[in-house]
Amino acid sequence: MSIAHRLSAFIFFASRFRNGGLGKWERQSQDGSGIEIHPAVIDAAASCPTGKYGEFDKDMFLSTVEKIAKEKYPEEEVEQQ
Repeated sequence: MSIAHRLSAFIFFASRFRNGGLGKWERQSQDGSGIEIHPAVIDAAASCPTGKYGEFDKDMFLSTVEKIAKEKYPEEEVEQQ
């Protein structure tokens, strides 16, 4: 799948689950101007399978983020919600 398709899938996913939909994987930026996303979210968007119509399944996507975060970013702080 091309980068453009994965980016579109992520934008669609993020817009469907905005306002805390990524749960502990997002937080307010330090200056309050936006949202910071854990790097495992970006890795998941690059590797998670998509459905028939190019969308990410929420449960599969978030479990992929969890797995990647534990394996690749064990030192990153994640706020529990």
